[in-house]
Amino acid sequence: MREIIPLEHGRTQARLASGVELAMRETQDFITSRSQLLWGEHCSECSAPACYAACDFYTPRADGHCRRFEGGMVAHDVAGLGPAAALEIRFRRWGKLEAKGPAKPVSKDTARRREKAAAALETLAGDWSLTPLARRFAWVMNRVLRGRGADRARQFEGVLIEGMSLDGAVRNFTLSLSPLDKRAVGLFQTHIQLTPDWSRHFIPLGDIAGSLDLDLPRLISLEPVGEAAGIHVLFGFCDLVTLSPAGRAAFMPKALAPSSAAKRAKVVVWDLDHTLWDGTLAEDGIEGLTLKPKVRELIAELDARGVLQSVASKNDPGEAEAALRHFELDSYFLTPQASWGPKSQALHTIANHLNLGLDSFVFVDDQAFEREEVAAGCPGVVTRDALLIDQLLADPLFDLPVTPESRKRRALYRLEADRAVAAATFGGDGYEAFLRDCRLQITLERLSEANLERIFELSQRTNQLNIAATRFLREDLVQLMRDQTREVLAVRCQDRFGDYGLIGTVVWAPERGEINDFFMSCRVQRKKVEAALTAWLAQEARAKGAKRLSVRWRKAARNGAAAELFLALGFHWRKESDVAGFLLHDLAAPIDGAEIVAVQDARELSRAAP
Repeated sequence: MREIIPLEHGRTQARLASGVELAMRETQDFITSRSQLLWGEHCSECSAPACYAACDFYTPRADGHCRRFEGGMVAHDVAGLGPAAALEIRFRRWGKLEAKGPAKPVSKDTARRREKAAAALETLAGDWSLTPLARRFAWVMNRVLRGRGADRARQFEGVLIEGMSLDGAVRNFTLSLSPLDKRAVGLFQTHIQLTPDWSRHFIPLGDIAGSLDLDLPRLISLEPVGEAAGIHVLFGFCDLVTLSPAGRAAFMPKALAPSSAAKRAKVVVWDLDHTLWDGTLAEDGIEGLTLKPKVRELIAELDARGVLQSVASKNDPGEAEAALRHFELDSYFLTPQASWGPKSQALHTIANHLNLGLDSFVFVDDQAFEREEVAAGCPGVVTRDALLIDQLLADPLFDLPVTPESRKRRALYRLEADRAVAAATFGGDGYEAFLRDCRLQITLERLSEANLERIFELSQRTNQLNIAATRFLREDLVQLMRDQTREVLAVRCQDRFGDYGLIGTVVWAPERGEINDFFMSCRVQRKKVEAALTAWLAQEARAKGAKRLSVRWRKAARNGAAAELFLALGFHWRKESDVAGFLLHDLAAPIDGAEIVAVQDARELSRAAP
């Protein structure tokens, strides 16, 4: 259902092609109830109403808001479903669809009656000649339609979206759910792809609930990936739903039931025999093996998304390594484990080498026994059947952006292994001497278009060293670039072994010494980077007249390490509640080890960067 706008596109267009109508009516057989979200046209760069006077792309609708779709949302009639069951949209630059919760479940019949009533009200508003009165009427009715009683989000089973591309191209969208209150923590995002053929996409509520408090009022958006201008699509059903038995069979097969946490995978561990290749290495030999179709492309795509990969196989180590070299896959895998012991032990070994928690691992094997053994021995690891690896990239666990940093992640971990070997030569008591020998340096630059995507990615990936558990939307970062009250620092790091890339972000108000957000990659933890960065922040705050550094902390499932990091630097704790507080530091107090890491201030250079 769409928002009511006076004096505009209230007329329903001709009915759709019979095949599309048939598919939409079939969708109704998959659901028992829905939320009937009220969708409207919005701008991904919006700072309304201030931007209306300054933006060259501002085009007013009848209600004064900005037109982001050519001709608005054009409604199509579907027999038996209502006069606005499908919405045709031609996007302008920065256009996106947006809706708000809460919205309680309603039956299919009730939803159809409301759709007809909303269409009649839109026609009434469009026929009025008194524009101010029509605007007021539309505003009131949208409020009524949007806030229909108490939210019961947890009664739904997921989000169902259907549609197609009308311009002949494959069109990608990002579906985002976030709290309306910007101070609240939580963000869920996934990709939706529309092709020239009608398609349906179902996102289980269990995947969403791990990233977002569903008891809070929320914002839901569908935004094109990349340039929006010219994208021409048709959306049908876009709603939270409860499923019928037919719907559960269609959208929630047992093998792909929602994982217990809607997290993002950091590591995939592969079995080899009958998983990556057909055949058994010990029996058939290398020449008797055949690499499975599209496996090479799958591994390369996961690598590009920054997902680390390893092997846990019951095979002779030398033979397994030779087979991986034969298929030219060996370079993709970090610390591969081939032995005849339990695979759960292999996963523990891999996790220790990579210094990553097992709850960020996915294990893929063709044998149910091996999957169950790993699940029992490694709680938190997600297991997947090798028969379904062609569906792996569509799993929300791997819904990760491809960035220059993600493409380099495997190489960065190989460099870390080189550092570990070098550190061992200094002995147990020579760690600080080793760090000095590494010639560590951090470079500080401003948030800019050049680093925005990496900062967005880092906020999505960082769990332990994320002081406020913040998951930034891209539009949040765009707004921060314009914010005159706060500064966003992007932190890069390098040493004599190589470049760590962009490893941290600070959002703060230097003249007040207030750090609102701080997140940093675990790759540089315990290397005095945090000490050098904090000492620089203290010096900058003191120069701006601040009396102390204050770090806002919000509790999340795994960010206790962030608070411990600042406590180890000499901060003291001021508790506000069990889930929030501040970490405070006297600007006159020294920070041990800060001199080990050099700091380069490149903010003016990053300001001038394109």
